[in-house]
Amino acid sequence: MKKVNTEVLALFRCPICQSGLHEDALALVCENNHSFDRSKLGYVTLLAGDAIQNTADNLDMVFCRQRFHTRNYYKPFAQKLAEEIAAVVPSTGAIIADIGAGTGYYSAVLARAVPGIQIVDFDLSKRALQRAVQSSSAITAVVADTWVGLPVKDEAFDALINVFAPRNAEDFARIVKPGGYVFVSTPTPKHLLEIREAAHLIRIGRQDSDKKADLREKMTPYFDLIKTETVEFPLAFDERSVYDLVMMGPNAYHTDGDELLHVIEDLKRPIEATFSVDIHTYRKQI
Repeated sequence: MKKVNTEVLALFRCPICQSGLHEDALALVCENNHSFDRSKLGYVTLLAGDAIQNTADNLDMVFCRQRFHTRNYYKPFAQKLAEEIAAVVPSTGAIIADIGAGTGYYSAVLARAVPGIQIVDFDLSKRALQRAVQSSSAITAVVADTWVGLPVKDEAFDALINVFAPRNAEDFARIVKPGGYVFVSTPTPKHLLEIREAAHLIRIGRQDSDKKADLREKMTPYFDLIKTETVEFPLAFDERSVYDLVMMGPNAYHTDGDELLHVIEDLKRPIEATFSVDIHTYRKQI
């Protein structure tokens, strides 16, 4: 059973009483004897007893996500994000949080780009995290709920990444060191527009301006916006990849798989789309 990196373990705190944690043969335990499972599959569960996991990615969604990322369609974006992080964090000894990490695709690319770092992947889906922990020895995977506050001590991380995932700006400010960086990635209205229109999927456009304003409003009390950079490039998918793309995220909850396959059959070949995502770089105020 994989043990938790000592430096990373020192950052965790009990989600029930907020005291520190130590590791025994099977679990992480706090001084008040609250115990949390350390799975044989490599992830740690740090949830309070009343935590609800019904919004976590299910197994079908995880399979779709893993198949999609195996094809590396988003690799140019992942590499750009890793370059931005590598430019501002120490090359050795840095500890970075990936919030809503899923199967760990972006963390694994980052670990390869900056070999001396440690990354803690947080997600509500244990099925996703068991894949994340397999993708790099630098990753520690933790089942946790972003919305209730992450089970880590104050000012624990040198940097934090958040790619297409829920954001809790107040808690981000708590867990990032003063002067530390937060990298938030959000889709632009052009992102995958061709496929979203064809399959009648969630509209990103509503709101791109609203989402940007909402992000600024939530982050501004704690962070300074350093820059926003758009990463954009063309994509060409096969049929299986379009299905996986749609069904690996929130659309899976309200999309009929058989109907989607019929939609995909009618799409013009090759199935082309545009990747278009903003990387917002924030620095915590000192």
